[in-house]
Amino acid sequence: MVHQYRQSIFGAINHIILLLVGVGFITLPIFLIKRMNTFITVSGKMVKGQTGLFNIKTVETSIVRIDAVQINQGILGRKFDFGEITIKSGTSTYNYKYIEQPYEIKMLIESGM
Repeated sequence: MVHQYRQSIFGAINHIILLLVGVGFITLPIFLIKRMNTFITVSGKMVKGQTGLFNIKTVETSIVRIDAVQINQGILGRKFDFGEITIKSGTSTYNYKYIEQPYEIKMLIESGM
């Protein structure tokens, strides 16, 4: 079974606040475009992460090669169930911000390890 997770729309709260100040009209569309093109896919044996619109960065690694999964959440992240997930595999570290349901991703990865 394959599970796919995108960035949470609640990550746009910072940009909406900036919109009120007058700068958000630039930052909010950029965030929304990034949100549409950033995701993590967890299958039975692999984890695939993708970011970017024009310069697409795709990372794919075997679950058994993952050393650690770390989650950082702020107050809003805990309330609306999103956060930053960091996946460490060998000497590489992959960060994905504003990802929905980070603890579910961590549980899926750790159950496959």
